[in-house]
Amino acid sequence: IYYKQTADIDVKSIKNWAPMKLNALNYDGGKHKISNMKSHSEHGCAGFIALSDNKITIKNLELENVNVKGTGYIGALICTANDADISGITVSGKVVADKDSTTPSHAGGIVGYHWHGIMYDVENHADVHVDGDAGGIVASTTSSISSLVKVANYGNIFATGHAGGITTVFDNVISFARNYGKVNGLKSAGGIAIVAGEVSCSFNRGDVFSYNFAAGIVGAAKNVEYVYNTGDIYADSIYKTVYIMGNPYGNKDSIVLKHAYNEKKPGVFSFAGKNVLSSDTFSLSQKEFQSKEIVKKMGDAFVFDEKNENDGYPVLYMGFKGEGTSESPFLISNKEDLYRMKEYIESVVFSHLFIDKNFRITSDIIFDSTDTW
Repeated sequence: IYYKQTADIDVKSIKNWAPMKLNALNYDGGKHKISNMKSHSEHGCAGFIALSDNKITIKNLELENVNVKGTGYIGALICTANDADISGITVSGKVVADKDSTTPSHAGGIVGYHWHGIMYDVENHADVHVDGDAGGIVASTTSSISSLVKVANYGNIFATGHAGGITTVFDNVISFARNYGKVNGLKSAGGIAIVAGEVSCSFNRGDVFSYNFAAGIVGAAKNVEYVYNTGDIYADSIYKTVYIMGNPYGNKDSIVLKHAYNEKKPGVFSFAGKNVLSSDTFSLSQKEFQSKEIVKKMGDAFVFDEKNENDGYPVLYMGFKGEGTSESPFLISNKEDLYRMKEYIESVVFSHLFIDKNFRITSDIIFDSTDTW
């Protein structure tokens, strides 16, 4: 079933929005808003959609000034997404989840639980407050077939359990993620996540606090590279506080942390856990972070903040100039761009984000005898 929203909709007159239960849906918000949605439930899901059993696609929609409160798995857009591709979504307002009897709840600014699919180009500006676990984008997933790409959280996240600026537990790829909100998890807190399969090309600029364990980027992961943290990190002990990450996740005894950077702060906290080896990792002053020459040395994932859109700190670069549209195609200007296009199109994570995009070669590209294609 296909729907397209053609105008902004204000639902303030609806006293309490009852979340939709769906088998399938394809909804294009047309870059319009649904404003002032109030959805409260004393025992169960609250939000725009309760449950999606089969494939749903939701894109180009803003949920403005939501007031969501429930128990269990809670999200402003979807409580439980079994199979969902979600893109071009923005949420603002507040999301609250209380404990249901003795069972802690799980809430995300966008989605409560995401089993399968990709969340791409989504932003949360809502504060999330949970008696349980909380994530700025999604509370959690234990699936290795779900991905978070180009996601950003600006809301403040509080949880009596575990809290992540983007998510708590996410067993697959988190890439091109940004967190600006304060993260407070009484049991543990991470600027991006508590546990993740991979965190790459991402940064945290929010303060992170926990009584037990706090990490600037992630508590535990299988792979971490091209990340930076500028937030203040607090726990009740210096031994429970790390600027970037804690320990390897899964069956790995050790991992190599590559291209990771932290802003110098007062204190003597560790850069990473004891089983994490470091390669090209540095602590930088604010002045160094905002230096064009230093940013050039941080790797291809970051570029200098020419437009001051990130307070002078490095901004993420997905690899191409342009927007990928017919009017503004991605530009291929050298051999590296061509290899990057090939990598993205063949990637399990990125393929369907780039395979239908427009590319334009802007100069001759010459391979030599050492190149392979």
